[in-house]
Amino acid sequence: MLIPSNTLFFLLSATPSAAFFVGPSRRSYHIKPRIRYPSQILHSSSPSTYEPNIPYDENPPLAKGIDSVEWMEPVGVTARRESTKEFLGQGGGAAIAPLSSPTSEILPLFPLGGMVYTPHTSHVLNIFEPRYRSMYNDILLNGTRRFVVSMSHPEKEGCFASTGVVFYLKDLKEVSQQTDDQIKYICEHMVIGRVKMENVLNPSVWRTRDTYLKVGGSIIKEEGDEVSIEEQETPDENVLTDIYSTLKEWSLEPDEASLKRSFEALVELQHELSEDVRFTKKSVPSLGVRSGGGKGSLWSSVRLWQSYTEQRLVGRQNELQLDFQEKLVKFLTEEKNVKEDELPRFYSL
Repeated sequence: MLIPSNTLFFLLSATPSAAFFVGPSRRSYHIKPRIRYPSQILHSSSPSTYEPNIPYDENPPLAKGIDSVEWMEPVGVTARRESTKEFLGQGGGAAIAPLSSPTSEILPLFPLGGMVYTPHTSHVLNIFEPRYRSMYNDILLNGTRRFVVSMSHPEKEGCFASTGVVFYLKDLKEVSQQTDDQIKYICEHMVIGRVKMENVLNPSVWRTRDTYLKVGGSIIKEEGDEVSIEEQETPDENVLTDIYSTLKEWSLEPDEASLKRSFEALVELQHELSEDVRFTKKSVPSLGVRSGGGKGSLWSSVRLWQSYTEQRLVGRQNELQLDFQEKLVKFLTEEKNVKEDELPRFYSL
């Protein structure tokens, strides 16, 4: 069973399995379970010391689902408008449109479907399309080694989320000879930040695929941006980091302290209810909103939640599959009088 691309608003970098407990699912006849169990399951019997009183949010950030995301105008609409301007002699038709803001810069755009990437993560891409082969050649020649990756709308073609992330090319391997030119490059990247995209500068090439898209956008400045790429690749894990984390705990902002209390209460409730997929109690201290991408940072918390959501989705899909197989077995044995030893063996797809 495949997960639809438009639901992959989840983890795209590794998270330690010890952050989760994945409990056993219901079993049915000759079923091979899909869920794999983490190698380390952590338990704690200490009761929660927090009793948060959190008001119900009637309008949470993702209440509108996919429409909660801010989307750019579809490139097809932009291309038609530019073509109309050119026809009417109103200045359209330029190969590259002008930037809309003096603080903007021209950046290559590489849409990667429904996937969402977060800063301070590493990713490998296989490059085979001619337009993106050209893009990599360009960013190597001009020395920038970076481009924008944005999520694509699941229903509207050529429509991209207005906020993307910046991929920085760390390493590139030419593999065209080994792959009979099916793949040109295998590239390793680091996500070094975010960008607010304002407009697509060459929308007509989306249809022709002659080359890659270029956007005008502004890099979002965030606390911790002064950290070099080398430091992002090898985060400091020494004792000073642990001391800093401890001191940070003593001086939490009210909102962050409330967040940690809420998370601990959630974990306690999950364990009381014995949910199949739940956070381990050892994961509570890892939640935080510090700058950077290390332990206790905002982005590590985001990835933690992405991983949890993905595990919940996989668990739910597994339940639905098992339920279907149970009903199928019941139908075959009771309605069609199929003997037990004649039943087909069910395996996960």
